[in-house]
Amino acid sequence: MKKIPCPLPADDFKSHFSVFPWEHYVKAFHMIGNVYYIGDDFAASLLFATSEGLLLIDTGMPQCTPFLLHNIYQLGFQPSDIKKILHTHAHFDHTGATMCLKKLSDAKLYMSEIDVKMYFEHPELTTLGHVEMGWPLTQIDTELKDGDIVSLGETSVQCLVTPGHTDGALSFLVNIEENGQTYKAALFGGAGLNTLTTEYLMTNFGSLENRQKYLASLNRLEALEDISITLSNHPAMNNTFEKQKKKAFSSENPFLDPSEWKLFIQNMRNQFHKMIENEKKLII
Repeated sequence: MKKIPCPLPADDFKSHFSVFPWEHYVKAFHMIGNVYYIGDDFAASLLFATSEGLLLIDTGMPQCTPFLLHNIYQLGFQPSDIKKILHTHAHFDHTGATMCLKKLSDAKLYMSEIDVKMYFEHPELTTLGHVEMGWPLTQIDTELKDGDIVSLGETSVQCLVTPGHTDGALSFLVNIEENGQTYKAALFGGAGLNTLTTEYLMTNFGSLENRQKYLASLNRLEALEDISITLSNHPAMNNTFEKQKKKAFSSENPFLDPSEWKLFIQNMRNQFHKMIENEKKLII
C-alpha cells in the first residue's frame, strides 16, 4: 500500500531543520518543581530531576540532538545521569535523540506496546512519510500498557493510552511539588491533528476510525479532575515559551493554572471540528 507524507507545519519544515538546526535551539529553562525544558522550538523534551537521577519525556527532533545534550550540561547534569526515557508516541520528532542518549547513559527506554509494534512493523508511519527526517530506534526496554506507572526517585508517571494521533499515543499524569505544595500535572501525548486528515487516514489506513478514537481520548482526558499543571510535547500547544517569559517577571508561576487543562482539551476539540469543516469546504 502506497504511503503518503503526513502534512507538516510548514512547507520548508524538513529542509530548515536539516540545514539550519541551530535556529531551532532553545536554551534550557526551569518550568516548575523538578521539571525543566530541554527541547527545541518545535518538539518538547521534559527533564525531571530526581534524587535517583533524571527521567526524560521525549527527546525532540533528531537534528537538534547536539543542543539537547548541551542543555543537559548547562543545567549541571550529565547524560549519564539519565535513567529512564518515556515517549509520548513513536513519531520521529519525539524520539530524535533517544538512541544517542541510550548510548551515553544506558537509560531504560519506554513506549506504549501499541506504538512499539507500529515502529518496528511500519516504520514509514513513524517518520510520517519523511524517511530522511527520522533516526532509527533499535530497541525499547519496556512496552507500556494503560495504567502502568513508571517511577524514579520522588517522581511517578502514570501512563494513559489515548489513541488518535497514533494508536498507542500515551498521556501522562504526574505529581509535581512546588513551594511545599503538591500539584497534579497532565500531558496529552497525542494532541496533533496532522495524522487525522481525510487524505492521510484513507491512504494509510483506509478508514477514518482514528477520528473517533481521538474524540474518545479527548473525552477521557477532559474528565480528569484537579489538574493544576498542563504540560505538552509541543511547546506551541500550551504556550510554553510565553509562560517562561511571564515567569521571569511574576511572583506566581504561570505554569500553575488549574483552569488551563479543560480549556486546552476544549480547544483541541474545537480545532478538530474546524479541520473537518475546512475539509468539507474544499470538497464543495
